[in-house]
Amino acid sequence: MKNFRYSTLCLFSFFSLLSSLGCQLNGLNNQFNNNIDNVISYQASNTYIADLENQCYKGDSKQCFKAGEIYYWGKNVLMDKKRGKKLWLQGCKKGNGASCLWAGIAFYKEKKDIQNAITLFKKACDRNESFGCIAEGLIFVKLKNKEQRKNNITLIASWFTKGCKMQNPVSCYLEKKVLEHNLSFFLKLKDKKNKTGKDYLIIGTLYLLGISLNWNPSKGINSFFKGCYHFKNGDSCFILGKIYSKGIWVNENYWKVLKFFRWGCKFHSNFACKELP
Repeated sequence: MKNFRYSTLCLFSFFSLLSSLGCQLNGLNNQFNNNIDNVISYQASNTYIADLENQCYKGDSKQCFKAGEIYYWGKNVLMDKKRGKKLWLQGCKKGNGASCLWAGIAFYKEKKDIQNAITLFKKACDRNESFGCIAEGLIFVKLKNKEQRKNNITLIASWFTKGCKMQNPVSCYLEKKVLEHNLSFFLKLKDKKNKTGKDYLIIGTLYLLGISLNWNPSKGINSFFKGCYHFKNGDSCFILGKIYSKGIWVNENYWKVLKFFRWGCKFHSNFACKELP
């Protein structure tokens, strides 16, 4: 009888432990899913977008970027890609690197206007937008002429070097790959089985920039979330912190910035650790 009670107690404890673990896992999954649901940026009222546009033309380049994003993707307003691009070009003219970057992507994706795209990516890079440096390099990586790619190795690497100096871990990784003459590794990432956290870091960048993959910022940021939450890739967490600090596709949120930098540092990202006070 005593052994039976003991066995019953052990069995009860075992199932209690499983239940507890299940709750914890569900909690983590819910936390992840809730974050995914909240990736889509602000919804703009007509009054809000009019105010942003007004501030843009008065000289606030950051508001040009936000207003352009709302119009280009039709975030709770009538989609107007032409107006969105015009606002990004205005923001770029006034010195906003993110505006230059997305205006360049729009030229690249819509008109296959590579020359204008490269000019705008270079402006983004010169205005300290590291993803502009990455976009500039990736455009040349995608050149069909292998000989032309080969002859531009040093130049391509120099753009990634610039982005790396701006503390962008993706740019540092791409610089290394280029110098190893492994220029097309990223083309197969989407279909790769058993992806790693670093794979999601690169895939997120390709979606965010619309180079090699469809231009889909939501999928890009979701990929960074996967790298950060599921694979504990510190650099993915760090990039999320940077995205929330700039308000690219998402609302600016400095609490989230701090949270992602802390997680990034915890998951061994030197870039994230440097950002902490």
